[in-house]
Amino acid sequence: MLNKERSVGIGYRSFFFATVFVVAMVLFAIPFYGSLIVNASSDFHVHLQYAKNIHKFSDIVSPHFGFQLGLLALSSLTLPLDAVGILLVSASYGAMAVMITAEMQRRAQKSDWRAASWVAIAVLVACQINLLTAWKPNLYYGYFNAISYHNPSQQLMKGAALAAWFLYVRDFVQDRRHVAFYRDASIAALCIISAVCKPSFLIAFLPCAGLRSLVDMFHRRWIQVLRYALVVAAPSILILLWQVWFAYVDSTNAGIAVRPFAIFPFSMELLIKGILSLAFPIFVGVTFRKELNLSSPLIWAYIFLTITLAYTLLLVETGPRSGDGNFAWSLQFGVFLVYVESAILFFSSKSLRTARGLGGLVIFGLHVACGLIMYAAATFFAENLWR
Repeated sequence: MLNKERSVGIGYRSFFFATVFVVAMVLFAIPFYGSLIVNASSDFHVHLQYAKNIHKFSDIVSPHFGFQLGLLALSSLTLPLDAVGILLVSASYGAMAVMITAEMQRRAQKSDWRAASWVAIAVLVACQINLLTAWKPNLYYGYFNAISYHNPSQQLMKGAALAAWFLYVRDFVQDRRHVAFYRDASIAALCIISAVCKPSFLIAFLPCAGLRSLVDMFHRRWIQVLRYALVVAAPSILILLWQVWFAYVDSTNAGIAVRPFAIFPFSMELLIKGILSLAFPIFVGVTFRKELNLSSPLIWAYIFLTITLAYTLLLVETGPRSGDGNFAWSLQFGVFLVYVESAILFFSSKSLRTARGLGGLVIFGLHVACGLIMYAAATFFAENLWR
C-alpha cells in the first residue's frame, strides 16, 4: 500500500511539474516571438544568422556559442530556425519555473505546489519598478534589469546558471553532510554549459563560491575546500581561460580595462533607478535580517549581486566591444538571482499576513506589474519605442 501511494505521489508530481513546464514555456514564448517579429534587427536575429553560418568548427567565431549549438542540435526538427530558437529559450524558462517551484518546496517543505508554481512564474515575469519613467517611455535603460527578451544566449545561460546555483546552495551552503558525486558532477557540467552560453554567470560565481570556500577554510572544513577546487574552480577557470584566449588574443586592442562608471555614469538617477530595480530584495533583506546567516542562500545571492555590480560599474571591454557594456549581463543575472532568493525566503515564511508580509506583497506586486508592462511592450512594440 505504501509503495502504491508513493507511486501515485511521484506520478502526480511528475504530471504537475510537466504542466508547470509547458505553461511557463508557452507563456514566455509569446514575448520572445513578438520581440523577434516587431524588431527587424536585434540580438535574436544576429544569433540566428550566426547559427546559419556555422557549417564546420572553424565557423565558430565567438567563445559563447551555446545557443547556436542548441539550434544546430535541433535542426532536424521540421521547423524554421527562428521557431526552433524560440522553442529553445522558452524551454529554458519552463525549466526555470520547475526549478524554482521545486526549490521552494524543498526548502519550505510545504505541500502547496500550486502556490509555489505561481510564485515561480511571477518571479520570472518580475522586473525593475519603472513606473516613474514609463511616460517617456523608458522601461529599460539605466535600470538594473532582471530580464531581457531580445538576447537568446542570456536566456539559455540563465537556465543553466540557476540549476548550478540551486545545486551549489544545497551542497555547499545549506546541507554539507550529504555529498553526492552526481550532484558535484552536475555543478561542474552546468558551470561549463553556462559559460558556453554566456560567461556572465561564471565570472561572478567563481569568486562568490571562492569566498564561501574561504569561510570553510577558516572553519577547517577541508573536504569542502577540496570540493570547491575540483567542482567549481578547476572547470570554471579552464573554460574561462579558453574564452579569454579565444576572445582577446588575436583581436587588436581588445581586452578588459578598469574604467569606473563608463557605461553607467554615476548620478542621482542611477541611484534611484538602482533602488527601484532592487526594491523587493532590499525590503526582504532588511525585514528578514534577523533570520539571515552564512547558511542563508539570500546572503550569498547578495554577495553574488555585489560582485556583478562591481563588474558592471567598474569594468569595460576595450577594442571593438568597448561600448557594448557586456559586463551588465552579469548584473542582470545577479538581479534575477536576488529576486528568486528573496521570493523563496519571503513566500516560504509564516509572516505573509503580518504588516511585513503585506508590505512585501505590495512591493513584489509592483515588480510583477512592471514585468507585465515589459512583457506587453516586448511582445507588441519595437524596442526603440520603449527601451
